[in-house]
Formats: sequence, C-alpha cells, structure tokens
Amino acid sequence: MMFRARLEKKIKKSIEETVSEYSASLPKIIEHFFYGAIELAPQYLVIWYLFDRDSDLAEAQASGLCERIRCSTVQHLKDHGYPVEAFEVPEPLSLGKITIRGNQRKAKELKAVLKNCKATVAFTSKEDIQNKAHGDYRLYFQ
Repeated sequence: MMFRARLEKKIKKSIEETVSEYSASLPKIIEHFFYGAIELAPQYLVIWYLFDRDSDLAEAQASGLCERIRCSTVQHLKDHGYPVEAFEVPEPLSLGKITIRGNQRKAKELKAVLKNCKATVAFTSKEDIQNKAHGDYRLYFQ
C-alpha cells in the first residue's frame, strides 16, 4: 500500500490538471477539495468540485460539464498512477431493493455512489452549502 502522502500528491496533481483543463469553461469551478480514508483503501476517496450557485451546478450538469470533469479527473488520476482498484466496481452488488425518499437528485447521486463503491468525483454549489449548513463545510459534508 502506498503511503497517504504519495496518494495525496497524485490526487492534488490530478485535480490541478483538471481545473486547468476546464478553466475557460462556464460555469466556473470556484473551489475544489478532497478527503477520504485513502490510506485504508484507495477507493475511499471523494473529490468535490464546487460551483457558485445552484443554477451554475444545474447548468453544468445539464450541459455534460460535470460528467466531462469527472471523466477527466479519473483519467488524470489513472495517468498519475493512482491505484486502479479505486475505479473498479465490486461484484455482485444489488441495489434493487433500496428505496430513497425525498430529494430525487440526492437519491440518484446516493444510488450512484452506492452502486459504484469506488472513488467518487462529486459536485455541489456554495449556495447549497450556505442554504443547508449556513456555510459550514464541516456540517454540510459530514
């Protein structure tokens, strides 16, 4: 197993390259960070990209920008030697009986995370963090 510092170096470089690659795209990524217990297993990685407003996030999702950013991030991670098992889907994993009530967008995102059980690239907005957690990142992302 690689040491955490080596993995973090690969992650930071991959994020920097992705942000640079999409620096001219609209809406703009205004912030990014990552966390996870990557020293236990590389798939316990979550990378977050933040847009300013909810409408920016919606536009990025509708235009396919979020998916392009996700794919680019994963490719950069692979190119820099991040362990490939972080991107492999364990089998078998069935979500057929899971029902999630409430916000359909959040339910879809959660099912995608559960289905994949792999390193995750996720998106949100600063507006959502402000509205749901009064700008408290720790509260919002717990």
